[in-house]
Amino acid sequence: MEENLRRGLSAVFWNTDQRRFRAPFRFAISSIIVLVFVLLLGLVAFIVGSAVGDLGPVLAAVAEITSLFALVGAVLAVSWIVDRRQFRDIGLGFDTAWRRAFGVGLAIGTVMVVAVVAVVLLTTGRLDGTLLTRDGTLFAGLSVPVGLLVAGAYFLAIGALEELIFRGYVLVNVAEGSRIVLEGRTATLLAAGVSAALFGLVHAGNPNASVVSTLIITLFGLLLAGAYVLTDSLALPIGIHTGWNFVLGPVFGLPVSGLTTSVALVDVDAGDAALTGGQFGPEGGVVALVGLLVGAGLLAGWLRWSRELSVSEQVAEPDLWRRS
Repeated sequence: MEENLRRGLSAVFWNTDQRRFRAPFRFAISSIIVLVFVLLLGLVAFIVGSAVGDLGPVLAAVAEITSLFALVGAVLAVSWIVDRRQFRDIGLGFDTAWRRAFGVGLAIGTVMVVAVVAVVLLTTGRLDGTLLTRDGTLFAGLSVPVGLLVAGAYFLAIGALEELIFRGYVLVNVAEGSRIVLEGRTATLLAAGVSAALFGLVHAGNPNASVVSTLIITLFGLLLAGAYVLTDSLALPIGIHTGWNFVLGPVFGLPVSGLTTSVALVDVDAGDAALTGGQFGPEGGVVALVGLLVGAGLLAGWLRWSRELSVSEQVAEPDLWRRS
């Protein structure tokens, strides 16, 4: 009887068939590992800063970008070791089709921003100049050419990191866990909603965030989650996310989720805060809905042209690597 009780308690924590912890405990373990990694990165940055002093704007930007890509590596390592997932199981491939989809995502994100800026300029906005350096929370002290290069790497790292966390980790785990009580398609759609809601809530802590910005970023999360569950790949979401952030900020000079860039290819003064989101940027104003509609239309058109437009149930089915 004691042996049966021990096995029963063990089964609460450990999935014998999959040889890994149950989802809630995997999430807790993964969160602790990533938190410790972040603290170690902070400690390294403090030690380097104390030893070297002022790194200068270029090296400081490179160090920040390196830290972001290190976090990407940490999330991948946690997914591999704790969740025992193969990289393709969280939407990574890097083959020709994956790279093509990433490029399409960049194009969709770019067109979304162009549509938003067009509405801004036709209503309350105006152009204030081109090829500018200015006060901002990101890329201070960099020239325009260097700032644009650094911004491209920075927003690629941000896009990859956030999509790995919210789509590649949260969405996948919620979808898999929900399969206990739901069929595959329903579990995947539920997970898409959960990941989008968490995406919005996390950005509620950004500077100048509001209820409106949180709701709109949740809608962005739904678009990105849709791009994932319709393709079972992170290529489109990472591309859309990166394209939107880069073109919105350093290209058109608008705030990105409350953060401003110190370089701008074209400086757009957005005008009316209620329409354009004010200091939070278009993601905090109703004008963002134009971008969302354009993005949803382009995404649907691309998927109908390239493949069947349907939810991939494979998102909720783990493809685990096996120990020999």
